Amino acid sequence: MRVAWRNAPKCSNRKHWRELRLVDRRYDCRTNRDVFDACLDHVAAATRGGVTDCFVTVFSDGVRIWNDQLLGFACSRGADGRLAGDPKSLAFSEMLRDRFGWKPRDGARFEYLPLVVEAGGAPEL
Repeated sequence: MRVAWRNAPKCSNRKHWRELRLVDRRYDCRTNRDVFDACLDHVAAATRGGVTDCFVTVFSDGVRIWNDQLLGFACSRGADGRLAGDPKSLAFSEMLRDRFGWKPRDGARFEYLPLVVEAGGAPEL
């Protein structure tokens, strides 16, 4: 894992590859709620009071996290066609709206995206 991260050409934090910590959740995350809680644990451990650490959490083969990052901002298109939020998240935000009925607050520029997890069953927000 560390060597793969060290050799990742597009990762700006790869200089910290020796500090990477692995959290193995392959055997104790069976449900969507388990995976969601493990993701919250990951964020809490990685940011512990503002001091960031390098973590990777691994799950079993049947687990899928739909988001490209655990924390990201939504994007929506206003009536005038203008975008509010992070434009790179527009397609994902629209998929959340269409498939799950989720909507960001009107005009919200800094609305967190919900986490979509799938652990062997139907995906959930």
